[in-house]
Amino acid sequence: MLRYVVYTRVSTEGQGKSGLGLEPQERDIGIFLDRFSAVPYEIIGRFQDLGSGVNNGRPGNEALIMKAKLPRGEFKPWLQTQCEVVETTADVYMRVARLYGDNDAMLDNVQATGLLVLSKTKTPAVVRDAVEAIVAKGGYVTREKIEDLIAEHHQPRKAAA
Repeated sequence: MLRYVVYTRVSTEGQGKSGLGLEPQERDIGIFLDRFSAVPYEIIGRFQDLGSGVNNGRPGNEALIMKAKLPRGEFKPWLQTQCEVVETTADVYMRVARLYGDNDAMLDNVQATGLLVLSKTKTPAVVRDAVEAIVAKGGYVTREKIEDLIAEHHQPRKAAA
C-alpha cells in the first residue's frame, strides 16, 4: 500500500478566491490519486499552508530549522510527534525549501506538486531557469507545464537540414 501526505497551499486570500484555493487542490489531489496511484493507498497526513505569502512558516523551512536546532538523533522523533510525517516526506519538503524557501515568487506562483518536480536532482537546470523566468514575468506554472518543459528538453535535437 502506498502512503501519501497531502500538502495544499494558498499564499493569499485572493488566490483562495481565484479557483486555486484549498478545495480545488484537495479535489485535484483526490482525482490524481484515484486515477494514478496503486490501489489501495492511504493518506497518512495533511498539511495546509494558509497565507504563506505573509507567513513564511512553510513545512520545508520549519523542518530545516528544526533539524539544525535539534541534537543529532532527535529530528525523526520530532517529525513523528510534531508533524506526523515520515522522514522521506520531510526530506522532499526540505529539498524544496533549500531551493526556493526564501523565494516567495516561486513558492506562490508554482503549483506545489510542480515545486516537488523542480526539486528533483534529475530536473535539468535549464528547466528550473525557464520556470523562474516565467514566474519573474508574473506567470503561474503548473506541474504539467514543468513536465512539458522537461520533455521538450529531452527530445532529440533535429539536425539542421
